[in-house]
Amino acid sequence: MPFRLPMIQYSMEASSRSGSAVHDNLQIGFADCIGIHYLLHFAMAALVTALTVMLRGSGLSMTFGVICSTGATMLLYRLTNILLQKCGVSKAFDIGEYALENCIKAVTPGLHGGDFMRVLAVGIGFILVSTLVAVLVMRKRDIR
Repeated sequence: MPFRLPMIQYSMEASSRSGSAVHDNLQIGFADCIGIHYLLHFAMAALVTALTVMLRGSGLSMTFGVICSTGATMLLYRLTNILLQKCGVSKAFDIGEYALENCIKAVTPGLHGGDFMRVLAVGIGFILVSTLVAVLVMRKRDIR
C-alpha cells in the first residue's frame, strides 16, 4: 500500500443523531493542518503589516505581534466577554474563539467540522480586513 499524506476526510452522510450538515463530519489530517497553520500565520503577518502601515513604521506593531503570540491578550478577551455578557450577549459566546492566536492554537490533526470552518473563516477574515485597512491607509497617505 503506497504512502499517502492524510487529507481532508469527510463523510457525505449527514450525522444521523443531530441532522447536521456535511461540514460537521469533516476532519482534517496532518497536511491540512499545516496548510491551515500557514493561512493563520499569514493572517498574523498581514495584521502586523497593517498595524505597521497605520502606525507609520513604529515598533509598536511588532510589540503587538509579540504580545499576541505569547497569549497575553487572554485577559483582554475575558474582560470583553464579561462586558458582552453584561450587555445581554449569551454566556456561550466567547470572543477568544475568534482571536487569531487562539485559532492557531486550536488547529490540530483531527479538528472537526464547525471548528475547522470557524478557524478558516477567521484566517480569511483577518487577511481580507488587514489588507483592506493597509490599502485604505496607504491611499489616504498618497492623497496628502
